[in-house]
Amino acid sequence: MLKIGHRGVAGHEVENTAKSLQKALDLKVDMIELDVHKCASGELVVFHDKRVSRITDSSGSIRKKTLAEIKKLRTSDNQEILTLAEALEIIDGRCNVNIEIKHRGVASALVDVVRQLTEKQKWQLDQFLISSFYHRELGRLKKIHPEIKIGLLYYRNLRSAVK
Repeated sequence: MLKIGHRGVAGHEVENTAKSLQKALDLKVDMIELDVHKCASGELVVFHDKRVSRITDSSGSIRKKTLAEIKKLRTSDNQEILTLAEALEIIDGRCNVNIEIKHRGVASALVDVVRQLTEKQKWQLDQFLISSFYHRELGRLKKIHPEIKIGLLYYRNLRSAVK
């Protein structure tokens, strides 16, 4: 059985934050699931919702904000929103990671981050699983980096996911 920390450990700390990731590591999870959006200035940020209002002190779309604007936001427990690179630095290869792509146009930037980590740090490619409801985005990712593991997410039946 695998212990997977959803959004870090969302039941213990505000999701997808440094505290949530650290708590997941303290609980010795096998894998941490993170959600990734590309912001207006092009960086990948770790955030679940399309809009920032549920867990921050602001409103608006995460994708329409620049990284500078996002870094000014604070979660309900006064934490900042992490970039994917910052989140993976916290995890530091101590467990596997499932990165869920939350919208189209992320594949190339995500492959760049994974390549940097696997070439220069202690991460191994098999520690990454990239998942999404956007199956074409996963297809783009596999064309860029065929060795990376992917996971198809789907709402209804499996047949609709593998057409």
